[in-house]
Amino acid sequence: MGQVLTGLWSIFSFKRPYKLLILGLNNAGKTSILYHLQLGHTIQTQPTLGGNTEKLTITNPSNQNTITFTCWDLGGQEQLRGAWSLYYEQTDAVLFVVDAAEPARFATAKTILHKLLTEEPELRQSILLVLANKQDLDSAASPAELMEVLELGKFKDRTWTLMGCSAATGESLNEAMNWIAESLDNR
Repeated sequence: MGQVLTGLWSIFSFKRPYKLLILGLNNAGKTSILYHLQLGHTIQTQPTLGGNTEKLTITNPSNQNTITFTCWDLGGQEQLRGAWSLYYEQTDAVLFVVDAAEPARFATAKTILHKLLTEEPELRQSILLVLANKQDLDSAASPAELMEVLELGKFKDRTWTLMGCSAATGESLNEAMNWIAESLDNR
């Protein structure tokens, strides 16, 4: 009898979508990544003034569980970053995008990322995926180089990884979302 009730409960129980924040400096490719994931191809985007909200559904390849994300793509301009904290509550995962072809901005990206990871209590339980975008460009730093520059090895108290990707070609975007899905399933 208990198994029947448990089975019925799992069918009818409501599971909220996971909340995914997409953050990073302006022009890193956050919006392009979001819409490539949603549409399956690249579209022309404009700088985000405020934010975009979209739903994504991912099937975890390891167990075939379907996971729905509410994605909040927030503008990365300096004057907008202060408003990011309005969206931190109940965040399950942070996707932090870095323009790997713009080394002059690596220090700023590092400062902002470290602030998110050390000073924002609402993000302490969130998993972190850093995407080194624009790997299709010859001038792009490798994921290993960016991992060192961003000093991600300091963060031993959270689940995180860094992956290279290209919003322009879609390279590694599905793998990135699969990593997030598996990490959330394993939590």
